[in-house]
Parts: sequence; C-alpha cells; structure tokens
Amino acid sequence: MAESDRHLVRRTLSGDTQAFGDLVERYERLVHGLILETVRRPDETEDLVQEVFYKAYEKLPSLREHHKFAPWLARMATNQAQAW
Repeated sequence: MAESDRHLVRRTLSGDTQAFGDLVERYERLVHGLILETVRRPDETEDLVQEVFYKAYEKLPSLREHHKFAPWLARMATNQAQAW
C-alpha cells in the first residue's frame, strides 16, 4: 500500500530525502501537465518542473496541513508557470 502524502511529508521533514523523491515520482506528471498547459514549450517545461520541486522542498516546512500537499504543489506549479 502506498504511503499517504501526510506520512511522506513528515518523513521528508525528518530528513528522509527518499520520501521527497517518492512525492516527486507521485506528482511529476501533474506538475509537468500544469506547467505545459500554460507555457506550451516542452523545452522550458522541464526546467520549470525542476524549479517547482526545488521550491517545494525548500518551503515544505511552511506547509501546515501535510495532507494538502497535492493542492499546495499544484498551486506552486501554476504560479511558476504564470510567472514564466
């Protein structure tokens, strides 16, 4: 059974980088799709996806409701694409 986002976020905040890798694997397609929909340039999309996950990792301690990781990440991806 797959671990919940809440559990993966808690593990990441405890220093388990593999847990964040699991979140990246889980949501990479979502982030990619959201960014590509706005940017419409596949060559730029990959860089922006990486930036979103980098920022998410940095700002993860500010996420209060760990179970809401997906909508938080989606908003971050949308904002990154719009700022591009």
